[in-house]
Amino acid sequence: MLDSDVLGVTEINWCVFDYGKISQCKPTRGLGVLAKNGLILSVYEDNIYSRVFTLSAMDVGCTHIQTGDNVPGLFYAFTDTKSFMLVPITPSGKANVLMREKIYEYLNGEGAKKFVGDEVKFVRETGDKEYQTSLLVVGTVPVPYVNRKPVHEMINPCPVR
Repeated sequence: MLDSDVLGVTEINWCVFDYGKISQCKPTRGLGVLAKNGLILSVYEDNIYSRVFTLSAMDVGCTHIQTGDNVPGLFYAFTDTKSFMLVPITPSGKANVLMREKIYEYLNGEGAKKFVGDEVKFVRETGDKEYQTSLLVVGTVPVPYVNRKPVHEMINPCPVR
């Protein structure tokens, strides 16, 4: 890649979800390189950055961006097979709004449908429950406590192309 191909660089927190799979995520903190041919998502290991995904605007069918102050900088990009949660950040960990706008505009550059706020749902309950057990100490006696919560999965909200 030539330097002239690079449109911007940012630290980025990201998750990748397969449709129909459980939608849990522990964000990967890496480097996002916006180039003319795509957004390169990479990780830093063994003193080098390694490319993990390249997300091209031609692969993106739709995007979703949050409104309000819940998670500034967060947005999703949806391809035919995966969804990508993307949060460009500064070295101090704050939202990198300038790079978010550049990446967002690039990923929508081939006519992807843009969803905003609560306009679309892309997570649904599977009907299954996840069980978590913990111990509560009552006086000096440990008492097991079981908590159930619904399991969610990612779905593709994009219109059929």
